[in-house]
Amino acid sequence: MADSIDVTIHGQLFRLRLEANSAYVRELAGYVDSVMDKMARQSRSPSSDRLAIMAALRIADSLFQAKEQMQQMQQVQPSDRADDGASQELHQINQRIGRMVAAGQAVLQELKQDI
Repeated sequence: MADSIDVTIHGQLFRLRLEANSAYVRELAGYVDSVMDKMARQSRSPSSDRLAIMAALRIADSLFQAKEQMQQMQQVQPSDRADDGASQELHQINQRIGRMVAAGQAVLQELKQDI
């Protein structure tokens, strides 16, 4: 049985099943909350559905830009030196991005189920 935690995003309480570290999921939820709150302050008609979609797009844009930067860095770095510190760092960044994508997809899935 998977553990679950409660998080609040844009004033709404969500119970999320954990596939990752609870502190990490709370950090993700806090980030989504801050993006939605910022967008709510900038919006003329801040419905929760619209804010969730706009926040998801903004977060996806940031993710895609980070992924593109990482791919550009990998092309510049020599791939034949496995012990190269930069290559290890890029690998770690790639893993973190993968975890962010998975966790972000899980949060969006939870949001879709609650809408």
